[in-house]
Parts: sequence; C-alpha cells; structure tokens
Amino acid sequence: MQHYDYVIIGGGICGVSAAERIRTQDTHGTIAVVSNEPHLLYSRVLLPSYLKKRIPRTQVLLRTSEDFTRQRIVCVQDSVLEVMPAAQQVMLMDQEALHYTKLLIASGGTPRPWGDARHARFQYRLQTLDDADRLFSALDSLYAPIIIGNSFIAMEFADIFVKNKIMPTILMRESYLLSPCVEREGGKFLEENAKKHGVRILSGDEVEKMSEQDDMLEITTAQGEILKTNCGAVGIGIARNMSFVRRSDIVVGERGIRVNEYLETNCEGIYAAGDVAEFYDVVRGSPHINGNWTNAVTQGYHAGMVMTGTRKPYRMVSAYSIENLGLRIAMVGDCDPQQESLVRYDEAAGRYARFFLKEGKLVGGLLINCREIYAPLIKYIEQGVRIDPATLDIFDASRIRVV
Repeated sequence: MQHYDYVIIGGGICGVSAAERIRTQDTHGTIAVVSNEPHLLYSRVLLPSYLKKRIPRTQVLLRTSEDFTRQRIVCVQDSVLEVMPAAQQVMLMDQEALHYTKLLIASGGTPRPWGDARHARFQYRLQTLDDADRLFSALDSLYAPIIIGNSFIAMEFADIFVKNKIMPTILMRESYLLSPCVEREGGKFLEENAKKHGVRILSGDEVEKMSEQDDMLEITTAQGEILKTNCGAVGIGIARNMSFVRRSDIVVGERGIRVNEYLETNCEGIYAAGDVAEFYDVVRGSPHINGNWTNAVTQGYHAGMVMTGTRKPYRMVSAYSIENLGLRIAMVGDCDPQQESLVRYDEAAGRYARFFLKEGKLVGGLLINCREIYAPLIKYIEQGVRIDPATLDIFDASRIRVV
C-alpha cells in the first residue's frame, strides 16, 4: 500500500488547482492525484472555442507530464471504488489501496444518461476532450442536429453548429431557453435571437420515441413532430461523481457531498470541492452547489490552502458567462426563481436583466448584454447591501442606489 500526505480524487481544474496550491504551501509533502481521464488537465471552457475552430486543439491542453513531475505531483490513472475514512484509505478499481493523511474529493460530474443505448452512436456530449474530439471529427458529416435541453450547454451546442454552418433544432420540455432563470420576456428575447441565427426552437415538447432509418435517427416528439438527424446533442446537466462515498460515513446532501464553509466534510481530514461539493455559502447563508469553471478553480485553490493549515472560510460570489449567438450572457450569484425578482428589458438596445432579491438585498442576476453592470453587481451581492429596486439599471451601475 502506498502512502501519500495528500490524495486528491479528480484530475480536473479543481483537483489540479488544489494540488498546485498544496505544493506552494508544503514543499515536502507527497501528493497524488487520482483520475480516470485518459488526458492530463485541459480546459473544459475552451472546448466550444475548439469546436468553433477559433483555436487549435493544442490550446485546450493546460498541463504536461513534465509539469507534474517538476512539482512532484504523482498522477494515478484509475477510478475510485471506495473511500474508507476510518482506515484513511482510497480503494481503486485495480484493487490497489492508497493511504492518505488528508483527502480531497474533487471528482466532478458525469453527463446524465439520456435516451436508448441502442442509439448511442448518434448521441454527442460536451463534457470531456474525447467528447469534443468525437464531435469535431463528425462536423463535416452532420445532418440537422437535434439539441436536447435548454441549458447553457445546449446553447453552446447551438452556437457551435451555427458557427460551422449547420442549422440545428433545439428540443426542450421547458417553455424558454435558460428557464426558470429567465422569465417570459427573457425567454422570448433568447428565442428570437436564436431564430435570427437559423436555430429552430421546439419548446414544451420532448422525445416520445426513436428509431433508426437508413443510418439516420428518427425522433417522434410528444407533439407529433418527426425529426431526422444523425446527431443528438444532449445538454441536460450532470450527475455528481460520488458513488464511492455511499458506503462511508461521509454525509451527502441533497445534491452533493456536504461540506462547511471551510470545504471540510464531517469526517476529519476529508474535504470536497468543485462540482461535487454542496458547500455552505457564506454569501447566501445556506448550502449551495455550483457547477462552473470559476467555482472549480477557486474552490480547488481554497481547499489546498485549508488542507495546508490556513483555515479561512470560502467566500465568493458565483459567476458564469458565455458569448452565444452574438449575445453576452452572464449568471451571477443566487438566481433561484422562487425569490423576488425584477426584470429590466430594452428591446431596442438588446439588453435584458433579471435581478433577484432577498429581504431587500440584491442576491443574483441573469444578464444579457449588460457588461457594464457585471462587476458592480458582483460587488453589491458580495457586500450584502440593500438596494432601492427602483434604481436597478441595465446601462449604468452608478444609478443603483444603496439604502
């Protein structure tokens, strides 16, 4: 059995950020990163740019084996079978056990299953570099792609196909793209913009049955639409990779591994960060799970800091943005649609914002083409100040009045 001072489950940006932070704080400790990915660290957020042919594949790659060797970080390519806190061991699929002093779970997520496995050859995802490579190699032969879902990933698929001059159809159960974070006006704005770029939208509908006809997938929807394609691009979210803790004493929350504001689990010496962590958000004042690149980077860095003795609470306003079909779309803070919200929309200027408030405090916002108020919005949310709702403005943040 091999012993490491630090074992990290997950070789994505969260796990690697943690490992590299640990190395800067502890120059002598032994570090192992366990990952079942066939590739070393790469940028998931650059995969769409690679598929839009804006950047070469090499630009997606972020680390080499020499980088890890230089930092004395051991990369173990394997899957985790079980975490055993009492024994301080991680059991791998090849039956090897790793003994640890401290453990970070940064295992991320896997796309949710969809459809019939018999039609898997028509299905495309956008989670891994292998997913992107497979789609890239097929771009010239795709016919009438069908995008399943209304998420940011679904919208990324749409932009990828449009940039490659392949006009897709979005099929979604929901009424609007990005709902429920946007309401009717925002949904209509996104839909009209997508249509201008040649994207067809089938909302309030879903797949009823699928069959193969002449090397094509024939989809019949609940509303009676018959669609033929050789590409089903699925963007319906992820399932957290945490099955290996199910038999342990590690507490799992509603959606992820439960940790406090220090990213500590209930088991001493075990931490969780990134997509898999349901952390106590000190800005929101409640448990939260956040699956985006910035969160993964910052939580990984913070976990590494806490694991090496600097015990400070993780405090950050979540933020995520994309350039999509000519729009700049950003989601900031807590965009829970159950909260009070106010909408500002200027059709002529092509700007939209939905502000979310809790007890008079600004807690979140969904912004479209509102670059000027992006940073100030983060500041107001982080400060937890009360805002005069009547002064919320999508052009000039200086008009927003704190009360």
